[in-house]
Amino acid sequence: MDATLSVVASTIQAAGVLALATLVALVARSLGAAWLRSWATGWLWLAGSLVALQVSFRQPGAERLLQAAYHFGELAFLWLLARGSREFRGLSRPGHARAWAAAVAALSLALPWTLPEFTHRFVVQAALLSAGFLWNAAVLWPARSLPGTRLGVGVALVALVLLAAMFAAHAAAFGAASIARSGLPLAYAAYSSLYDLLLEMLLAFGIVVVGLQDAAGQIRTLAGLVPICAWCRKLRDDQGYWSEFETWARRRTGARVTHGICPACKEKHFPELA
Repeated sequence: MDATLSVVASTIQAAGVLALATLVALVARSLGAAWLRSWATGWLWLAGSLVALQVSFRQPGAERLLQAAYHFGELAFLWLLARGSREFRGLSRPGHARAWAAAVAALSLALPWTLPEFTHRFVVQAALLSAGFLWNAAVLWPARSLPGTRLGVGVALVALVLLAAMFAAHAAAFGAASIARSGLPLAYAAYSSLYDLLLEMLLAFGIVVVGLQDAAGQIRTLAGLVPICAWCRKLRDDQGYWSEFETWARRRTGARVTHGICPACKEKHFPELA
């Protein structure tokens, strides 16, 4: 009965996260922001990892490979969330992406063979997820003071901190149960996946609100006055960032700016070509 409830709850979590990933992906496609696309890709990785976990329970022959995909997908989710947060703050993408992917892939493949029991692996995975959610909260934290998206950022930060606490509790509970060789309480073991889903819904809600608030800020910016520095000609967006026109246009409209030369400048700077 305990195992059956746990499988049902984890199946509901996988279906729920898949729905959340679809929602975030649709919002990202509609708004076209690069940082929102990174967040949406992360959610798709999370959904895929949970689907792989569910399939592994039903395909014993491919269990280890599928659960390695589960471990990799959840860690990829954390990295993509952090990348989206950096892009949202106007920072460059974190470097060493290939090295990070190789390290996570090696860890994900090693876990199923070094720790054959899923319960033991989940202790390690939960500890990594707890640290990863705290890391994401630290990356997103400076964005809380940006005007226009404070509500969404605040909701996302609360969800990240609660998720970090939840997975730390998972690591402690499953670790203690493994050491004592005892089972977990029914209310915890059977429904822990549903608790995770509730907090993941809160995080997805915060991300969607950030996207919608940012879109509203874009509309206000494009419809109103655009502050331009009189000396360097940089533009200021509604979040207070000063950037080149190309960066501003790409972030605000999703358009890629190309460069040419107008007839007047061609005649002035390149008279031999005019």
